[in-house]
Formats: sequence, structure tokens, C-alpha cells
Amino acid sequence: MPSRKTSQPKTSPRKTAANQANAKKSTGPQTPEGKAACRNNAYKHGMYSRNPVGPAEDRATYDALCRQVRDNYAAVLNDSNDDLAQALADARWRLDRLKGIEAALFSADDIDTAEIDRITRWIVRAENAYFKAYTKLHALQKEAAAAARAAAKNQPKDANPAQPDPDAPPAEPVKPVLYWRDLKTGEPVLAPGFTEDGPIDYRKPENRPPGYGT
Repeated sequence: MPSRKTSQPKTSPRKTAANQANAKKSTGPQTPEGKAACRNNAYKHGMYSRNPVGPAEDRATYDALCRQVRDNYAAVLNDSNDDLAQALADARWRLDRLKGIEAALFSADDIDTAEIDRITRWIVRAENAYFKAYTKLHALQKEAAAAARAAAKNQPKDANPAQPDPDAPPAEPVKPVLYWRDLKTGEPVLAPGFTEDGPIDYRKPENRPPGYGT
């Protein structure tokens, strides 16, 4: 049997003309504020965007975050792992944005639980990306520190340490002399029991003052 074709109802010429007239009236947002609002509505949470900086976000603040991350890991960064620093900065930037969105959702009068669940899943993904890059960079820092310690430990010791000059005059021995400061004049004076050559040896009878030991 031949297949029976179903016919689609046709729109009347009057209805078509009315639709076209209404379409011409809808031209979208005209003011800069309205156009910006439309862009932000389409942006949503920005996790699918290649550009980490959103339309309403500050590029200078993002650039400062990238510089801070690179400064923290400058000792271990090179052309082969520089993307780790970029990934860490991007994940931190997106994580802060998502937490701000989450806070706004919770403070709304009508809490959208479905949207909160979706943002929460993206927060978990951003945290995983952040800690993945952080773990790799931290491991590079530990490896660099261990290599530096090993290099210092394996440095050969000086087999011929510096010898004293035999022609140099002998250093004068330090005399154990105790000085006090005169409270009136401020000048240093020898403490009792000391001479310029050191402490008095009272074990010798000739050094004992009269009445010593009585």
C-alpha cells in the first residue's frame, strides 16, 4: 500500500504577515546596559569559556594573580612546565568566581537547588584542577631542594686547608683581665684581684695582701 502522507497545516497569509510584523518590532536590547546584561546571561558560570576572565571581571587582577603564582614557583618553572603555573592560576580564578556565584544563589529569596547542585559540581572540578597543578608544582619544589642538598653534600672538601703563615708574628694571648667602670668618672678600672697581666694568683705568698686569710 502506498504510504499516506500527512499534510502540515498551512499558516494563513494574514497570520504570516502578523508574525513578520511582530518580528520586526523585536530588535533585542538597544542600550549598552541591556546588551551587557544579555552577554552576562549567555556567559553563565564561564567554565566552558577559553578566556578565564569573564565580561564583568578585572583583567588586571587576574594578571596580578598569574604573576604571583609564577613568582612563587619561579625556581622550578621552565618552558616544559610553565603551563602548570597557568593552570593553577586559572583554577584559582574560576574557583573564586564559582564560590561567589554559590554565595549569591544561597542568599537569593528563592533558592534554586538545581542550579546550586550544578555550581557545586563545577566547584569540585575546579578544586581538583587546582590541587592537581599545586601537587605537581610542590613535587618539583621538593625535587629541586633535594637536588640542591645532594649537590652540596657531594662537593669535594678542600684537601689542602689554608695553613698559618710561619713568618707571621704570633698573636698576642688574650689576657683574662676584668675591668669595672668607675661610677663617678665613667673610666674603666681594674676589678679587685686583677692586674694588667691577669688575675692575681693568691696561691703564691708574695701576692697575698696583709691580713690575707685571717
